[in-house]
Amino acid sequence: MFDKIKAKGWDTDVRIKMINDFANIAKTKIENIDNKTILDFGTGTGLLLLNFKNAKSLIGIDNSNDMLNILKEKIDLENIKNISLYNSLEEVKENYDIVVSSMAFHHIEDIDNLIKNLKSKLNKNGQIFIFDLCKEDGSFHKNNIGIYHFGFDKKYLKDILIKNEFKNIQFEVVYEIERNSKIYEIFLLNAQI
Repeated sequence: MFDKIKAKGWDTDVRIKMINDFANIAKTKIENIDNKTILDFGTGTGLLLLNFKNAKSLIGIDNSNDMLNILKEKIDLENIKNISLYNSLEEVKENYDIVVSSMAFHHIEDIDNLIKNLKSKLNKNGQIFIFDLCKEDGSFHKNNIGIYHFGFDKKYLKDILIKNEFKNIQFEVVYEIERNSKIYEIFLLNAQI
């Protein structure tokens, strides 16, 4: 889905600004970030993950090798040493303190299983930060292949997090994207174990 052509053009000014804004919002809610291991699920070209390069260590997961290859170029250019990259969550052996994810969850069919798997290596008092689309009519993407959710409503995700024993669940609309002559809302869902 995210092939070489799409990966090469991924880092647009609009996307960079949006992801930097997401990172700044998350950073206001994370204490002692330089002592944390941060996992970015659906890292793509690393726009969100590299905002946390001062953390103790970074883990990026993306199933697109083309996206990860662009991220590897950035890592080499910036000589970042505290980072590990994987194609799937199952490959990750280390535990982590923080999970971040930007606009990836609507591409995942089984959200309950994903949350369960993310939680399995999340350290005590760990946090999760999910940025994604609020419920929409399916018009956000021009082609809905690989799109399993037309955004999310608050109750659906909160219920999954509660089922997986997360607490302090906060859901807030933090951003708007204008696309296809419409405005789409982006939420932040933050929770803790």
